Amino acid sequence: MKKVLFLCTGNYYRSRFSEEYFNHYAQLAALPYEAASRALLQDLSVTGNVGNMAEVAVSTLQALGIPVKGLKRHPQSLIEQDIVDADIIIAMDKTEHQPMLEQRFPSYSQTVHYYAVKDVDQVPASEALKALSQMLDELLSELAKNK
Repeated sequence: MKKVLFLCTGNYYRSRFSEEYFNHYAQLAALPYEAASRALLQDLSVTGNVGNMAEVAVSTLQALGIPVKGLKRHPQSLIEQDIVDADIIIAMDKTEHQPMLEQRFPSYSQTVHYYAVKDVDQVPASEALKALSQMLDELLSELAKNK
């Protein structure tokens, strides 16, 4: 099984949505991929996130008919082994996340693919999750072609 790793700042909203969305559709398509997600912040207490997963991510997934299997999992910070184990690494926003990767894991920052999905302080969640869904659909389609 190949691994896809989704990264965002706090592993609470965008990356968690991506993990659940990707795993649901990859399983339906019988793709040999499984996703995980992690935070680029080491100290997750500074985010102010309350709970295991952003409610907007949970409600959007549920509205799409996607069961949220990792609902009870707490956000997790990225460690080097996560990067080593991943076949594909995608960070949610290059402007936001490339500097964080370069600071914590400089030798890996150029191996990461970057989306352009801004956080909720810059773009409404509904807009961001819609764009993210389209990007994930494109990724799943591309992986299915190469299956």
